[in-house]
Amino acid sequence: MLKGLSHACKMRQFFFFTVLFNKIRYREVDYMKKKVYTFTKEHTSIAKGVAIVLMIIHHLFRVPERIQNVSYISVVPFWKINFEYWFADFGKICVAIYFLLSGYGLYVIYTKKQQFTFKDSIQRVFNFLINYWVVFVIFIPVGLIWFESNSRYHWDLKIFLENFFILRNSYSDEWWVVKVYIELVLIFPIVKYIVKKSTIGSFVLSLFLYFVSIYPSLLNNIIFQPLHIKNELLIADITNLMYWQIVFCTGALIAKLDFFKAANKFLDRIRISNKFICIIGILIIAFIRIVVSREFILIGRAYSTYIDFIIAPFFILFCTNLIFSTKFKKVFLVLGKHSTNIWLTHTFFAYHYYQKLVFMPKLSVLIVIWLLILSLASSIVINYIIAGFYNLGSMVESVSKRKSIYEQ
Repeated sequence: MLKGLSHACKMRQFFFFTVLFNKIRYREVDYMKKKVYTFTKEHTSIAKGVAIVLMIIHHLFRVPERIQNVSYISVVPFWKINFEYWFADFGKICVAIYFLLSGYGLYVIYTKKQQFTFKDSIQRVFNFLINYWVVFVIFIPVGLIWFESNSRYHWDLKIFLENFFILRNSYSDEWWVVKVYIELVLIFPIVKYIVKKSTIGSFVLSLFLYFVSIYPSLLNNIIFQPLHIKNELLIADITNLMYWQIVFCTGALIAKLDFFKAANKFLDRIRISNKFICIIGILIIAFIRIVVSREFILIGRAYSTYIDFIIAPFFILFCTNLIFSTKFKKVFLVLGKHSTNIWLTHTFFAYHYYQKLVFMPKLSVLIVIWLLILSLASSIVINYIIAGFYNLGSMVESVSKRKSIYEQ
């Protein structure tokens, strides 16, 4: 009798846990169906927000010769190594993040529209140049009028026009990225054609151009001597374009292969906290990047960006996944939205005009936050000016249309 009752109880327990397990399993399957794995516009903005923070850290603490008559307190003062310096060295990955996101975003646009012409590239470049020229007109005259003692800001019409039309970047060394970005956008119609034709072929070609750019003698023998190119600025432009195109092309390939979606699905199958995986992933990437950078410096190869086209996609994946589900999401979305203006303006505060004001908080982490606030405030003003120009243009267009209708 007792054995029968015991057996019945065990059977009830078995059925109870079976039903419970099935409910949990079906809920999990239902959750998996509802979960979005795609890399959205919000993810892109978050990634840009991360990149601009890293850029600011890089420019504040990685180039000590640009920082004069000011000092800061380290957040890790008890370490024998300069924590800010090596973290800022890692921050150079921001360039790869921007170029990768550019290639990714343009290929996504092409996929949706099923076309992307040279005219589309010109339009995107023009929209970017509006931002650049507004920043130029606001900040460069400040240097020419009030900081003329600075050797880079003496008046010369030729130099002024060359900088205005992005032929040179002597007013701000950090604007070298502007020309490379424009060139990459202009060649995108060619890039998307090659990427669409062959995934492996396009990557091999991109990798070949990248390796050639690393070795100046090889580049000289293959391209510059046969084509009789001797202009130093043109040589620098071609070298930079060949070097950075691999990150841009990697972004296009990632978009074609839907890498982020596949990676997110894979991570979701792992029975470990997603946040934990992201944190560990970020730490491993940072460690690898810093160690590799140090080794390149020791052997006399100063560039720490050689492996960025490999690690940048994973860094973007881990950072966006980690931040997306936190309270910091809104902060990085705002920074991402204003990242272009912050990129173009922050060095005027950090290096050229108001360095003492920037380093006023003393503690390194507060200096970063303070420079972000200053740059963000200037970006808001710049956006108001740009919006005003567009509104004025719309009004003029509307008046001209009314006038033409009246004359008819």
